[in-house]
Amino acid sequence: MEHSTVRTTKYLFINTRDEMLRLDVERIVFFHANGNYTDIHCANKLKYTINMSLSRLQSLLAISLSQANGSFVRVGKSYIINTNYITHISVPRQRLMMSDLSFFEIELNVAKDALKSLKMMLTTPSGKTTNGRLSNTNKTDKGI
Repeated sequence: MEHSTVRTTKYLFINTRDEMLRLDVERIVFFHANGNYTDIHCANKLKYTINMSLSRLQSLLAISLSQANGSFVRVGKSYIINTNYITHISVPRQRLMMSDLSFFEIELNVAKDALKSLKMMLTTPSGKTTNGRLSNTNKTDKGI
């Protein structure tokens, strides 16, 4: 008997005044703050820039992805990352490596405190999400 796997793709729709993006949530690697803009980096190496702050995008993710948002975590003031792509965390070197283990590898420079919090969250048994909501590894809510 053959088993089939059903993949339910969840899309994130981002509407701005002039554009609309439809992105497969599983293929988003990370979001990066760029002033009042946010850069979206995808696993196919495409990068989109939207006219939305990272804080506003964080709120949109929490609302739009209620169940799937356990994969997305705010890391410091500059990033929201998809934890499914984390391959290496080096706190002393302030380095976060993200990869799909096939086609791309990205190195992000992240503050030590944010990396310590991320590492603790990922290695603590209860740790991946905070009550099923978008987690935040900032010690305070500044910049969110």
